[in-house]
Amino acid sequence: MWRALYDLVPGQAAAGTGAEAGFEDPRLTEILEALSPAERAVTLALAAPGVTTWAEAAMAAGAAQPEIQGEKVRRKVKRLAARSTDRSPAAEAPTVHGR
Repeated sequence: MWRALYDLVPGQAAAGTGAEAGFEDPRLTEILEALSPAERAVTLALAAPGVTTWAEAAMAAGAAQPEIQGEKVRRKVKRLAARSTDRSPAAEAPTVHGR
């Protein structure tokens, strides 16, 4: 299970800003496709050098209220990531207890 969007983004070059960006991990593509263009811009800005918080990412993406927008996008991405992880093949694999 991956802990954060940041775990997926570093080291993956993206040519564009949409789902066509060419990220290798399909979970990241799935999350980006579920976001509006403004939310996608905030999410991708979080991976920029020097951007360390969702509020900074929202500011970099041009949000009028970066604190509010950053928090809103953070919660949505977290929710989408949990849903994506719950449907992953590893999550569906049977586990053996007691061994």
